[in-house]
Amino acid sequence: MTRITDQLLNAVWTDQVNLLDTEDSSELRSILDDLLPFQKILLIVPDGPLCNRVFAEETELLPALPFGDVLAEELSINVPSGAIIVCLSKRLVASGFEDAELSMCLGRICGEVIADAVHLGNYRIDREHEAGALLSEIIRSNARRTAMRQRQISIEQFQRALVKRVRDIIGVPAAESVHEGLQAKASQQLAYELPETLALSLRGASSEDRCFDTWRQKLEEAVLIAKPDLSPSFQSTKQKSTQVRF
Repeated sequence: MTRITDQLLNAVWTDQVNLLDTEDSSELRSILDDLLPFQKILLIVPDGPLCNRVFAEETELLPALPFGDVLAEELSINVPSGAIIVCLSKRLVASGFEDAELSMCLGRICGEVIADAVHLGNYRIDREHEAGALLSEIIRSNARRTAMRQRQISIEQFQRALVKRVRDIIGVPAAESVHEGLQAKASQQLAYELPETLALSLRGASSEDRCFDTWRQKLEEAVLIAKPDLSPSFQSTKQKSTQVRF
């Protein structure tokens, strides 16, 4: 089976990848900036497995050949350090970002970002699904407000696509189970307040500070303050105290 990175490289080398025109995507960019407030490069890719996928600019398509460098060399696209690269389907772009298709696309993109944030984060391995559930709720909370401020994207379709993508990657339970695991008031309050807090903290930041890793770290810090039991250090302390007790 061909690796996804091989497919990406082949698509670039065969002129099947293009930068999404800024004028044709101002609304999409505005929504994505509300949901994911860090630097992004939006590409149009062939319909298929590359669609609605997210990659870090440093993702190596070949050893010592980052995706960002490939785009710079082959397509003359300036990719900021720490940005993520979002691959959108030609069909979505051709449809003019029709509501239903856009809602599912946004959900899948956010799901991939959440999975990356969990995998790169400092969360207990045995509680990664809970971290993923909480981050999903934070993004959903932001999406509800985005839908009210922007066009009426379908929150139900967005949520379905988001949860499915996170569950496929890191094993978060189905949507109903996710909500059952987020009944604690602190988690709900965090999910409501954190998106705006993060947006404010990044607003006016330098380009270096508006990268995915900065956003991920700020998110992780806030989550672990509210839910310290998701931290590996909490697990170590618990194990140590248990050993002493017995």
